Amino acid sequence: MPPTSVSLHQIRKMFRDVKKLTKDFREIKPELIENDASKILILRLALQMSQNNFETFVGAENNKNISKYERGIIKKMKAKTAEKYIEKIKGKLKENVTEENVLLAYKRMASESNGFFKANQGTKKVLLAQRKGAINSLRLRSTEQEMSVMAFLESNGLNPEINFPLDENKGIITDIFLRDHHIAIECKDIKTKSYKEHKNNIRLLAYQGYRIKFNFKTLKLAAFVKSNFAVSQRDLEELKGPYDFVFTDVGELKHIIVP
Repeated sequence: MPPTSVSLHQIRKMFRDVKKLTKDFREIKPELIENDASKILILRLALQMSQNNFETFVGAENNKNISKYERGIIKKMKAKTAEKYIEKIKGKLKENVTEENVLLAYKRMASESNGFFKANQGTKKVLLAQRKGAINSLRLRSTEQEMSVMAFLESNGLNPEINFPLDENKGIITDIFLRDHHIAIECKDIKTKSYKEHKNNIRLLAYQGYRIKFNFKTLKLAAFVKSNFAVSQRDLEELKGPYDFVFTDVGELKHIIVP
């Protein structure tokens, strides 16, 4: 998940709006999140669920839009999707949802993001435990794109390791690691109709590459990018700053494994 971008003040205000619109969480209707998808964040926090667990709970593991809903990148939700999510949430949500519990859930979960781990609270020991817990969670998950890369590499006699922690203390992980070749592969599957969002994802991918390269200067880095938009020459130039290889087709990965 991308870094948390909603402030505590915004959470408090959103909680009060949702409480009012749902008559103290007694009447939760699909229109609540259909018209303003960001309000799903309050329902997730009310369930005391991490974003990963919530995705699994509502059956959203494959579309990965929960983060975009919560951050307001996707402002409206399809009616059928909203109905599906609300039906599951209503069956799980307990009575007496309090602002205090929602804020506590936010504070506990805000330190963890999928790929960046912006931990900023608690003792050093607690922070380390949070980072390791997030890494372990990621290692149990894999995207369709990552699985296609794994299958290709394994068919070529390699032993790729998925969501590999390069440095657990710093919370630095790479999507796929080839230990024998000392190569890290970052995968980015950009599913958006917004060219601006496509560009933002390219920048995030470049940022992750620079972060890894700064800490592991001798490591070879590869980026595998899929997008609804064509990867432009400018995109390639931006990615070739930190990355030694940039690919848009899984078959092109053969170039990094040639002896």
